[in-house]
Order: sequence, then structure tokens, then C-alpha cells
Amino acid sequence: MTTTRRPVGGTAGGATSGGAPKGGVGKLKRSAAPKSSGVPGSGGKGRRRPIGKYVLWTVLGLLGLVAVAIGVVLSPLLAIKEVDVSGVEGEHASELVDSLGLIDEPLLLSDLATISEDARNIPWVANVVAEKDWPNTLRLTVTPQRPAMLVDTGSSTHVVTASGSVIPPESAGPLDAFVPALATLDLSDTELAGEVGESGSAPGPVIEVLSVFRLMGPSSIERLHSAAVADDGIVTFEMEQSFTNGPAPATIVFGLPTDVPEKAIAVEAALGGSVDLTCLEQLDVSVPSRIVITRAEGCEIGTNPSEDR
Repeated sequence: MTTTRRPVGGTAGGATSGGAPKGGVGKLKRSAAPKSSGVPGSGGKGRRRPIGKYVLWTVLGLLGLVAVAIGVVLSPLLAIKEVDVSGVEGEHASELVDSLGLIDEPLLLSDLATISEDARNIPWVANVVAEKDWPNTLRLTVTPQRPAMLVDTGSSTHVVTASGSVIPPESAGPLDAFVPALATLDLSDTELAGEVGESGSAPGPVIEVLSVFRLMGPSSIERLHSAAVADDGIVTFEMEQSFTNGPAPATIVFGLPTDVPEKAIAVEAALGGSVDLTCLEQLDVSVPSRIVITRAEGCEIGTNPSEDR
């Protein structure tokens, strides 16, 4: 008797011993495999895409911040609308502001040191202190040059400052107001005239005469209105003669600009009262220890010279 039994595990295409269809386990394993989450990891093209997006958005964000910052800096709300100038007034203050080109410039980007340096390039300006006053004002404190005397070159008259700068008449600015009170150095017939016109600083002989004026006392400055330097370096001064019986002007021969303090003291003493100036034609202090006085011929000295002064 033959008994036929179904093989354990079933036939091909049949069920397994657990009742599950053959091959079902493989399908379940495949469906259970996790899908890529897109989280940056160690491999796969899909994992690199989010990094590129993050970089792109970061760059765009930074560019946006830069654009906003530039917009704020260049905004008319922070531009220079007013320049407050102290030290000079009126048209000279306006000319200074115009020459610097400050209006409508961004206040935040304005470099104060550069502004001060540019202002000092203007001939009549000695110094400028610049300050920002938010949101739209720049304040300038201006110190003009100090005029010391004038130099007549024959074709024009230049202002010489206390620092030795030579300023042409068209660039004197507010220094023009001091011109009437300044003594004049006449170089019109000398070789120095061309040198003064071409240079922005005073040549040596001009500086020497300037030093003489600086050492002069009030009596000398009040009376001496002009000086001259010859080609041989001899310095002379002209003095307005205030006496009715004397010539005008009288000449003071200073000589070479050596022993300047001693000669300046001699001139100051003579003009201050130690010498009777009646009918004075020439006062020679080229040798300060031996002053030579020349009076006009035929002019008599009064018995009380103090009455004539």
C-alpha cells in the first residue's frame, strides 16, 4: 500500500510550513528597508542637495544685509546737509565749504583727517578741526593764517604770513582785511621779485626782513611802513616823517640782516625817544653800537623836540 504525502514546506508556488506564501518573506524585507531621509550623511547624491540650498540662502542673506547697509550709508537721511563754520564768516566761509565739496556727501563715510588736510591746502587756512554732528551736520573750526607783512613784486602784492608762506592777492581770502595795517617789503626792482611770484614760500631775504619786523617794538612798528631789500642784501626801511619841518619819508639803513636783535633794539631806542627825530633824513644802524644820524640840510632842531613829536 502506497501512501502519498505532501512534502514538508510545500511544492513550488505553494505555502510554507508557517502558512505564508513562498517568497513572501523576501517581499516584506524589501518593503521594510528605510527610505532616504535627506539628512546630510556619508553618501548619496540626494543627501548633498540640501547643503547647496543652505549655502545659497546664506549668501543671499548676506548680500541682502550688505545692500541694506549700503542703502543706510548712502541714504539722503545721513548725507551732509549743513556745514557749520566758525573762525571765518560770510563769503569766505561759503568759499571754504564749496572748495571742499562737502554738501550731500555721506556723513558716515566722511574722513575728518582728510577734510582737515584738504582745508589746509587752501592758502589762507592755517588749520581746520572737523567734527561730525549727526545726522546731517559737519562742524569746521577754522584758524586762518596770521598775516605779517606784504611783498610788492612790482606786478602784484603778496601777503606774507607769520609762518613764511606767500599768498597771492587772489587767494588771500579773509586776510585782505589786514592788508591796510601791514608794512610792505618792496622787491619790485630786484631779482627776488620773480622768486616770490613762483614760490609758495618766502625766500631767505624776505624771511630775514620778517624776523626784523617781529623783533621791532611798538614804536618802530608804528612808524615804519615799508622796507626794501637790494640785490646786495642791504635792508632799508622808510619812515613816515611826522614833523612839518622835516622831509618825508626818512630812511633807516639797517644794513645786512646780521646782528638783528642788536639793530632792532637800536632802531626801537632811536624811534622811542632817545634820538631827536626832528628833520631826520637818515638813521643808520648798520653798526648798532654807533648810530649815524643825518638831518635835512637847512633844517633847524627845535629847543623842545618833545613838542614836535
